[in-house]
Amino acid sequence: MERYLDKVASRVLATNGSSVLEIGSGPGWDAEYLQAQGVVVHRTDGARAFVDRLGANGHDARPLDVRTGDLGGPHAAIIANAVLVHLDRQQFADLIPRVRDPLVAGGCFAFTFKEGDGHAWAADKLTGPRSFTYWTEPGVRSGLEGSGMSLVDANQWDGQRDT
Repeated sequence: MERYLDKVASRVLATNGSSVLEIGSGPGWDAEYLQAQGVVVHRTDGARAFVDRLGANGHDARPLDVRTGDLGGPHAAIIANAVLVHLDRQQFADLIPRVRDPLVAGGCFAFTFKEGDGHAWAADKLTGPRSFTYWTEPGVRSGLEGSGMSLVDANQWDGQRDT
């Protein structure tokens, strides 16, 4: 994960920017890492419990439903680690133009997916089921290019359960 975040930080600093919108901050580990690299991170999460937890730990955070919420801007980067896996393909397609518009020239949208094809429900790690959409690199590339963005870099790594 550090390699992914190092690439984001490098890209952000190369645009002479420092502002990153983090969609789905969760406990805030990625934001902490990016801040140590000199990046300003605007934390958001769709779960009120995470927003409250971040606030209790002294961080500014706001609730954000990635499907409909205001992404603000301008941002040198927008990151979404382990978040967009919960959107279906149409929701992903709807998000891309909304992500593109608040990015500065040369900015990037960095995100992670589970590799594969199709859709599934899983109850791992939580008490209730969660929806997962699996993606292939050509599918992601096609979704981005259809909205005027391009895939600059794609990497794979093995997670605890999936690639």
